[in-house]
Amino acid sequence: MDNSIQQRLIEAARLAPSADNSQPWQYDWENDALNLWIDAQRSGGTSDARYILSDLAIGACIENIAIQAKSLGFNTQTDYLPDEQNIPLWAAKLSFSPSGPDDETLALAIPQRHTDRTFPWNGPISPATRQTICAATEQFPETNIMWLDGTPLYKTALKAMWKAESLRFKSQRLHQELFSSIRFDIGYKAACEEGLAPATLAIEPPLKPAFKALRHWGFMRTLNFLGVNHLIGFRSAVLPNLLSPGLCLLSLSKTDRPAIIKAGRALERIWLTANTQGLAVQPFAAAGVLSLGFSQLEQRHAHIPQKIASAMQKLDNNHYGLIFIRMGRAKQGIQPSSGRRKISSLRHIAPATE
Repeated sequence: MDNSIQQRLIEAARLAPSADNSQPWQYDWENDALNLWIDAQRSGGTSDARYILSDLAIGACIENIAIQAKSLGFNTQTDYLPDEQNIPLWAAKLSFSPSGPDDETLALAIPQRHTDRTFPWNGPISPATRQTICAATEQFPETNIMWLDGTPLYKTALKAMWKAESLRFKSQRLHQELFSSIRFDIGYKAACEEGLAPATLAIEPPLKPAFKALRHWGFMRTLNFLGVNHLIGFRSAVLPNLLSPGLCLLSLSKTDRPAIIKAGRALERIWLTANTQGLAVQPFAAAGVLSLGFSQLEQRHAHIPQKIASAMQKLDNNHYGLIFIRMGRAKQGIQPSSGRRKISSLRHIAPATE
């Protein structure tokens, strides 16, 4: 594996999705083996307790690498959390072996993948397309995907999402975590290497000044007495789904860290597969993450994740619901995508204790 191939693998890795575009990953090469690390400076927030969001992002990284490597004639073997007890930030070690070249369809989709927050979206999504998307998770037996639109469970799913998105504006910790990632300083036209560019949020023009004002917790707290957080939650989660043809839930059979990383791999493969089918994608992770009970919220809000967990259990008794995925055919074409940090900034420098 020469340097040019290694470079292409890292380029694919850096294009993976991450919560609020935090990009909590680092890498180093050990001869032909690739180590992936969680970046301590970009992980461990309120929603990332036990590295759940970082592990999902690392999983998406791994899947991009595996897809790109396969298109270049290499199989990928993954050792998850090689020394979890002593080095919890060492997320995976990847090794590669020669294979025949594979279909490049998914690899070609990697640079085009992005979160699309616009709506309404067109449909319907055909049964054949839905089956193709479900088949994307077959190599990850720990995961399960179920379509919720058109089923009796659809309203339950929307309620869980509504509660979770409303809580992001009701809890001061979650509010600060969210708005610290939004780069209002660059305006609504530019992209940024890290964090969320306002241009990617699909905020309606008349609402942009009001949304910017919400970053001040004192103002947001006052509005919450009027129930504004519930209105925002409805606008953020319920309305986009009501105006879109497809909603599915990615769930998993257990919640240990390797399972979460594999769920991240499954999510990325679902995402890329949907894109190759001409579908736009928006994931919603708040309900699933909060329902697992890892996040340390203010005590007065502790009952809300419990209610969300109860709703999530009704959706799938045999699995832990983790990520809702909205799909459809966007009218506006390709939307602005988030930037990425330079590859040179992703190198892992081992501290003396490792």
